[in-house]
Amino acid sequence: MAAGGFSWKMLFTPFIFYIIQSADVDWTDSFNLNCARGLFAVVAVANAALKFVLYQKITSGFDERRVRTKPSPSPLGEPVAPREITVTDHDTEEWTKSLRVFCAGLVMVLFLHSYYGWVLPLIFHSIHQPIQNYESPLFQIHIMGESDSGEGNPLKRPWSASSNMMEEVWHRAHMMDPKKREEAERQREKKKAAKKLAAAVKENQGESGCAGSRRFLGVAFVSAWLTSAQTSHFKPWLKPHTVNLGPNLTL
Repeated sequence: MAAGGFSWKMLFTPFIFYIIQSADVDWTDSFNLNCARGLFAVVAVANAALKFVLYQKITSGFDERRVRTKPSPSPLGEPVAPREITVTDHDTEEWTKSLRVFCAGLVMVLFLHSYYGWVLPLIFHSIHQPIQNYESPLFQIHIMGESDSGEGNPLKRPWSASSNMMEEVWHRAHMMDPKKREEAERQREKKKAAKKLAAAVKENQGESGCAGSRRFLGVAFVSAWLTSAQTSHFKPWLKPHTVNLGPNLTL
């Protein structure tokens, strides 16, 4: 990944989409459709076989080195506290996570293809999965034999959680719903309003200290009282009254 968080994978999906669109493939043709399905099936079987080989590599020897995991959210949304576990246990947990992601991706692509008839998810998944497997720390260590020690080594455990392209695609597709976009926009506006109010309170306190805070709260209280006074319960209080203060003085 380059400086500033830029990665070539950000251009991967648009580039593949452009290539496929430029090729102008007729996906209604049975031969082209079966080729896409066959490629997807071959890649899926190869990935499943690779998962099995990785599991055998991880569990074949017990690595007693200790690793302190990073806090991460659980499936229920609650944060998981850091733990100290062995390298074997750490790699087994990472393998389990990758297996869940792999199965979820298969289910999602098969659903999009069978229910909507989309073919592009088959192509994207078939190309992206081998790249994702090659960049996986598990593959680099247990298959390629790369070193997992040394300061600054990206393969040193614990590993940072990497974003999954299928999750990103699902999130973007989810946000294409107009109702979801409106809800997200409302949440952003609420956050902006809360920040502006907090900044105004902080500025008021900085300028006038306690006196400014009391004045701010006083104005807010009077504004709230006048607003409430528009109800029928307070309307009699707002009726004009005449008070005689003496000769030629009337309030």
